[in-house]
Parts: sequence; C-alpha cells; structure tokens
Amino acid sequence: MKVLIIILSLCFFLLESSNAQVSLGVQIAPQGLSGAKEEKNVINSADAFANSFLLELSSTSVSEVFKSTEPEKEIGDYVRKGFYRQEMIILFVMAQESSSTFKSLADDIEKGKTLEYVAKKKKANLIEMFKRTEKIKKKIEARMILYIDPATVKSNNETKQNNKEKK
Repeated sequence: MKVLIIILSLCFFLLESSNAQVSLGVQIAPQGLSGAKEEKNVINSADAFANSFLLELSSTSVSEVFKSTEPEKEIGDYVRKGFYRQEMIILFVMAQESSSTFKSLADDIEKGKTLEYVAKKKKANLIEMFKRTEKIKKKIEARMILYIDPATVKSNNETKQNNKEKK
C-alpha cells in the first residue's frame, strides 16, 4: 500500500512539475509542432529604407540631391508622408540627371501632379526610368533587412489586426 501511495505521489508531482516552464534558450511555438505555415515578416520601416537608400546610392550624391546634411531623415519623412519606394528612387534619379533638387520634384507630387507630369517636365522617359529603378529598388530592399530591429517587424496577422482596428 505504501508503495502504491509513493508511486501515485511521484506521478502526481511529476505531472505538476512538467507544467513548470523550463527555458533552455530555445522557444518553440505550439503551431511549430503541428506543421502550421510560417508567417512571413512584413518589412515596413521607413528608416531601414532610408539607410539602405543612402548606402546604395552613395551618401555624397544623396546629400547633394536632397541638399541636406541628414538626407536619411528626409527620405524617411517622405516615405512616412506616403511616397512609394520606387517613386522615391525615380524622383531621385530624375533630380540627379536634371540637376534639380529632390524637394522641387517632390513638391509637384505633393501638389497632386503625377509622376508622368514630372517626367515630361524633366524630359525623362518614365517607362525607361521604371525599368532602371526597379533594379535599384531590389538592391535597396535586399539591404533593408540589415537595418530592421526584429522587435519592430510586424507579422502579416499583426498588420491585418491593426488595419481592422483603424477601421
């Protein structure tokens, strides 16, 4: 009888202690064991884009086109205002090739003018610009991961949830 009580007690304590959390530096999510689809991270950092932009297109030329000693701050501000990444690159290349400032071209966009209007104004071929800048955009986005703080990266589900809450 004593043996049975001891065995039952041990089983009870083993079951209770198995509920305790033990950390060995590795975490496994329950969906990881069931074979659930892995979520893709959404890179949405304006600062990561700004830093990558600066590196890819050389800080000297970017400073010259933006007429700024802190062009990465301005790039981030434009992205936060709603400028698209490729649009930023196209405006940069147009400004550089026409010896204009980025701000002068961006002002037209902010006033409601189209990218096509700005390209015609600067005598640039917009289709050719899209093709050229697509390669630059891919290089910049490849660098962005180096500047993303993992704590600021949102999963697709978090982004969807935030969008639902805003509505």
